[in-house]
Amino acid sequence: MPDPLDETIAPLRPPRAILAGLLLIAVFVLSLSAYVAVAGDLEFHHHDEGPNTAYALELYRGNLPTVNTEMRFDATEHPRLAGELADVPTPAHHDIWTANHPPLYYALCVPVLALADALADALDDALVAEQVMLVGMRLVNALGMALGVLLVGLIAFELMPRRPAVALLATAVAASCGRFAYAGGHIQNDGVAAAAASLTVLATLRILRLGLTGRRLALLTAAGAAAAAAKIPGVATVALCGAALFLGLLLRDRSPAGLLRAVGAAAVATGVPALAIGWFYVRNLLIYGDLTASGVNREKFPRDLRGTWWEMASDLDMWHLWFARPWSHIGGAHSGWGEAFVDALSVAAVAGLVVLAVRWAKRPSRPTGPVVLAWGLLVTYGLTLLYNLPGFAAAGGGYHERYLLSLLPLVATVLAAGLLGLGDLVRVGPPERRHRVVVAVATPVLLCAGLLFFLVPVIGR
Repeated sequence: MPDPLDETIAPLRPPRAILAGLLLIAVFVLSLSAYVAVAGDLEFHHHDEGPNTAYALELYRGNLPTVNTEMRFDATEHPRLAGELADVPTPAHHDIWTANHPPLYYALCVPVLALADALADALDDALVAEQVMLVGMRLVNALGMALGVLLVGLIAFELMPRRPAVALLATAVAASCGRFAYAGGHIQNDGVAAAAASLTVLATLRILRLGLTGRRLALLTAAGAAAAAAKIPGVATVALCGAALFLGLLLRDRSPAGLLRAVGAAAVATGVPALAIGWFYVRNLLIYGDLTASGVNREKFPRDLRGTWWEMASDLDMWHLWFARPWSHIGGAHSGWGEAFVDALSVAAVAGLVVLAVRWAKRPSRPTGPVVLAWGLLVTYGLTLLYNLPGFAAAGGGYHERYLLSLLPLVATVLAAGLLGLGDLVRVGPPERRHRVVVAVATPVLLCAGLLFFLVPVIGR
């Protein structure tokens, strides 16, 4: 059986049928998030919609807020938001505590605010204009979430181009995380941030597999600037992708000219984002004393400590709480659905991965440098995220599924590869036919599961 990691004879891009499937699944996720965006009530505190809306409004007014800037909702222009704010008893929750985030998502929402403002003047109806503003800001996040799901499949293809069906299955695995689709329907920056970070990773993987061109470097640079301007973890994304780019180009050409080319490309890929958004992080450092303003927000919202980093990292219950979140509503009446589904999905994927490992052991092949670098980038990226989770939990942070979005490309690809490996248990017909059978069976199951887990929080409201 040909090595699925061998990219030397792989197609440049996924087949059209696979691309069509990726797009359809992304539209499926977008439709779920859009439903929440349009039909959902304003959930002021639990989803940070109040401070995020106030952040965008301050940008629209020409101001860049801090975490201590008080929310300003005029009762005549934003009656619903003003009423929500008046019912919040804690003074700290009257501030824009999300202003420690870089401004990309909020800047993307400024046109929505301008449209709502124009409608308010034209219709003389503040409630309608306010609803347009809220729904529009939610849809910006929903589009980012759907794009992130699409990029999961494209990243999976770059990791295993010899098995393009993995891309479709990985996208379906991502869509099965119904809680992500639900989170995509709220005024948050997570969808845009996940899409920008995934696009940065994808652009890097394309260069590692196919070589450097001006267009690919421009895409990587633009995506890196967007990732760093969308959320603070995007800075780590840019740094890791820059390092992988340097090593990948150096492996292709170790001559002095190749070294200069690698240094130059990595400098562009990391330097341009630093110049574009570095000022914001310097501003955070000067105002709050750290890049993330975490210390200031901890003082603003005191939380009960749960233990040390090591105590949380060695707590299996903590990891269960984190990784069950995308598939279930923890604490809800239907949480067992997610546990059973994750267990079945994991067992099936592990069995398929064992099959792949046995096949490889019989006919071992050494993966190329670009393949090792590509997987190394995704694994390092995932380990960076996993390292931060115990510290966040130890400090009293909540177990929010959206913090796992950056881990989705790696997890979905591994699970999809395992599911596809189950097709190799039956040596009947060519591999492509067996892969089609697995995809035809698994994809509807995954999408139905995603719809089911999406309905849990919707019904629970």
